[in-house]
Amino acid sequence: MNEKEFGTLYRFELRKLMRRPLYLVTLGTCLALIVLGLISPMLLHEYAEERLLDLRYRKELSGRMLDQSMLEEMSAGYRSIPADAEIWSETEEFRQNARPYRAIFNLARLWLSTDSDGVVAWQPSEEAFYAAREKRVTDRWDDLYLTDAEKAFWRAQEDALQTPFRYEDHSAWDEMQNLLRTIGVLMMVFELVTLAGLFPDEHVRRTDQLILSSYNGRTVLYGAKAAAGITAAVLGAALMAALCTGIALAMYSTQGFDAPIQIVYGNSLLCISAPLTVGQAALLEWASLMAAAVVWAAFVMLLSELLHGAVAAMGISTALVLAGMMLNLPERWRVLAQLWDWLPSSFLAVWNVFDVRTLPLGSVCLPAWQVVPVLYLLAAALLTAGGWTLYRRYQVSGR
Repeated sequence: MNEKEFGTLYRFELRKLMRRPLYLVTLGTCLALIVLGLISPMLLHEYAEERLLDLRYRKELSGRMLDQSMLEEMSAGYRSIPADAEIWSETEEFRQNARPYRAIFNLARLWLSTDSDGVVAWQPSEEAFYAAREKRVTDRWDDLYLTDAEKAFWRAQEDALQTPFRYEDHSAWDEMQNLLRTIGVLMMVFELVTLAGLFPDEHVRRTDQLILSSYNGRTVLYGAKAAAGITAAVLGAALMAALCTGIALAMYSTQGFDAPIQIVYGNSLLCISAPLTVGQAALLEWASLMAAAVVWAAFVMLLSELLHGAVAAMGISTALVLAGMMLNLPERWRVLAQLWDWLPSSFLAVWNVFDVRTLPLGSVCLPAWQVVPVLYLLAAALLTAGGWTLYRRYQVSGR
């Protein structure tokens, strides 16, 4: 069979898969959940007004440096709140003086590892502010049992950062980051539902006997079906990512793409020393999602062929997804914990994509966001090859 015939068969299998009601309904449900996750904060009128007000203040702060002047303004605003006020948000001083600096206040609370009262009592100091952040970063290295080589690698990255950082509103990118794990779970559920029966259906319907009697039944057709399954999976994941990105940018604008990743309010990105921007981080997250879609599709198809049934494959795949969401191995089990967090069922969380634990190759340390997607693609190739072996054997001896 030549390339043209393979292409014809591939397109036929792809259209057949993507036109199935199960594929369309499952994909539509996943997309609807993503839309709901993005717009739900705006469904409550009072809450929406609060979010829009904070968004306006963040945009007014955009472009300013996180320096001594900014810290002093933030501190003065919050110190204007009466000391006897039980609920800050109900005071006029908070609304007029403090709230415009809420984003900086939250960042300071995180960097300084203190509560709200601690930030108010803190004497603003740019030097102490950045020193506190660096301490949190280096403490995280110890918490994750980084090797001396890894610490040296990140130390070089940390020393190259230029401070003070420039603040930019990055609301759209925050929304995408917050939904990454949810979209990852939806992607995996979508694939196990739509692909688990791709090969077993042939055995159930006995159409594999017709395949066996064809000229290239055990070889070319498997490649066309596997390629179609992976393509359909990636297209579904890409549509989820595109929908999330489009809605987030439409709601909050593209502002913040060039903001340093270190200003993001969250431990996972706070401890990254790499000179990445918020926008670059989002692109790396979506690239990781695409690579995970490929390897998970290959795994589901291999498992279904190994077990000769869609239900069993779906059951095991669902258990793996739930285990990735619920189970965390102790960080002192460095190798096992790292391998677990790098599995597709766990990796699609921002704190794992930007894991400071690396893959050491001699004197080189490769960060997770560089090496894991490549490992996924290699694993997908091996899983697809393994599925081909199982498929050929079953056609001969699986009666």
